[in-house]
Amino acid sequence: MQHVENLILGGGLTGLSAAYFLEKSGQGDYLLVERDDRLGGLTRTEVIDGYHFDHTGHWLHLRYPEMKQFVADVMGDAMLRVARLSRIWSHGVMTPFPFQQNLHGLPLEVVHQCTMDAIEAALAEARGETQPATNFRDFCLQRFGKGITERFMVPYNSKLWGCPPEEITADWCTRFLPKPNLSQILAGALGIVDEQAGYNASFVYPRTGGIETFAKAIAAHVPAAKVALKTVPVAVDLQNKTVQLSNGRQLTWGRLLSSLPLPELVKLVRDVPAAVEEATA
Repeated sequence: MQHVENLILGGGLTGLSAAYFLEKSGQGDYLLVERDDRLGGLTRTEVIDGYHFDHTGHWLHLRYPEMKQFVADVMGDAMLRVARLSRIWSHGVMTPFPFQQNLHGLPLEVVHQCTMDAIEAALAEARGETQPATNFRDFCLQRFGKGITERFMVPYNSKLWGCPPEEITADWCTRFLPKPNLSQILAGALGIVDEQAGYNASFVYPRTGGIETFAKAIAAHVPAAKVALKTVPVAVDLQNKTVQLSNGRQLTWGRLLSSLPLPELVKLVRDVPAAVEEATA
């Protein structure tokens, strides 16, 4: 039975990056297994009649210096920095993003409710009347007040995530929902627009070829001999560190790096505890 020191399951950005850094560090004994016929996962661009369509929005904010360096290493000067240009259609008008800092132009009764409720939420926090929020709706109520929450945060995020905000935890929200102070909310209500508000005021994106250009640039550093395309794991034995692949190969491995969805990985593993099976269901 063949042995590979690093077995990587999934060839999206996570698996690709793992292979890239193993190759770069000289720890080149690995196999990258990917079910599709090309690498990149959802970082994919389809070309139809000369037009490029990305599978999803992978504009890159690059918050961390090491991530900026990684992109620079693989892309060189092939990235553009783009200023965000986002608008929100609500209550019959178009306003700049983010909603909570750009109330100007909305119907006056909406502006009044949103500003007053935001003030009351800030006062409640100052008085120490708030408890730690456990779900997304309560998080928004505490942070923005009832007006902004019910007129934008709840309907927009229900559409975005496909489930009620009460079913979404609150602990991930802080970075993605910047909390404006009352001065910023009132300034936005008066029409003083801050286009730089939020974590994604600008981003980088490939000059040509769509977002898959980025995935292809990483894949260019990964030898084809170390990639198994159109292949999936059939069974994973964690105790004996073996895997059976759909192409008939059986391998032993030293380290397993999986970027598969956890429920899918659990289905492949032998002798999974009942509690884990129940949780993944």
